[in-house]
Amino acid sequence: MSNKSQTILGNTPSKSNSYKVININGHSSLAKTKALKECEDCSRKISACQTA
Repeated sequence: MSNKSQTILGNTPSKSNSYKVININGHSSLAKTKALKECEDCSRKISACQTA
């Protein structure tokens, strides 16, 4: 069994800044910020490469 590790360079969004408050039909809700979505997409791409 081998342990592979990879370093991801760059700034990840801080947890407190990862969501924004939005208003839908008079009700407040939380939505992911663009930075968080980009970070998640990047992580998925890296994970897909490691499992292939």
